[in-house]
Amino acid sequence: MPIGLRQLLESITTLFDSPDVLAINKRPSLTDADFYREYYANTVVTQETCARVRRVLSVQLRLANTRPEDNVAKLFPDIDLAEICFEIGEEFGVSFPDSSIEKWDGSVDSLIREAQRLNDELQSTLPNSFGES
Repeated sequence: MPIGLRQLLESITTLFDSPDVLAINKRPSLTDADFYREYYANTVVTQETCARVRRVLSVQLRLANTRPEDNVAKLFPDIDLAEICFEIGEEFGVSFPDSSIEKWDGSVDSLIREAQRLNDELQSTLPNSFGES
């Protein structure tokens, strides 16, 4: 059975993935709910934030099975970290300040926690459902 164009392109691009990226993508999958329960259930981070950051990393970097300790900066040394922050900011409708980007250690955990902090900050400035601010 012939493979489709999409499968062919995915096969070709996989050839260029580093061994570390391949190892991450071959890990057992965690659903968003399982990821949240395993790593963030007893924190201020929401399941939605985890899911949205993981989705951006999956779409932009093809990292399908990230864990908090994974370091995007080390996995992709040639990628501008500000671009990753920009993409996550776009997802949440926030901007990562330069000071956040400069302090970022490259970990998925730090991205999730900063996205949560910025999103909480944004939500606190919006009027509540009763029209109060």
